[in-house]
Amino acid sequence: RRVKRSPMKGYWSEPGRPSQRAIFSLLVAAMLGPWVDCGRTMALEVSTDRPDFTNSTATVPPGLVQIETGLVFSRQPEVILDETTGRTFRATSRQLAIEATVRWGILPWAELRLDGQPFIHERSSEGDTSSGQGDLAVSGKFRFLDEQDQHWWPSLGLTPFVKIPTASSTKGLGTGLADFGAILLMSKDLPWDLHADLNIGLAGIGVAGDPGGMIFRNTASLSISRPLPLKGLATFWE
Repeated sequence: RRVKRSPMKGYWSEPGRPSQRAIFSLLVAAMLGPWVDCGRTMALEVSTDRPDFTNSTATVPPGLVQIETGLVFSRQPEVILDETTGRTFRATSRQLAIEATVRWGILPWAELRLDGQPFIHERSSEGDTSSGQGDLAVSGKFRFLDEQDQHWWPSLGLTPFVKIPTASSTKGLGTGLADFGAILLMSKDLPWDLHADLNIGLAGIGVAGDPGGMIFRNTASLSISRPLPLKGLATFWE
């Protein structure tokens, strides 16, 4: 069964995972409207959830909108069965997707989000190509515990989400079914300027071809990052 990446980071809309993934991230963070306090414009540090797939507990300040975009190129090796000869051979499907996230801060500890793939171009292992719009996910991020200096516990948050099936199932760009779930978020500053984010999620995924069918899948991801000497650049391992 082929794997479809969901617009909601942290899980895949069908069982399985890609064995190889190349990611090219173009990050654009736009703060729409200055933060004004008594006639003074305050400079705010932009904290993004891209380019890695693991999200932090950081939220956008209230009243601000942040837009993050990127390009994702993925390769999925597959084993194909030749029904005529009974032999199997290896092939690879490829997908290029434009991804976008809109984050709206509503409280100091909460934000609303839209995650989507405005455009997908896919080449199957058989050589067929298809293009179109991807799925859309509506979610929120709620931080309910802040990290404290000199204490061991991490910052904790939760992201409940619902995937709206806007991608074409006839083109093979999506399942055509809605998914839902929640992701537990953990963030912690570490020694040597390191930072760790851990996500543990559970998703109810609709089964293609079975209108009433649904499977539940748990996921986990860990990202460790460190800023580089050049301002604005960082490296991460996930």
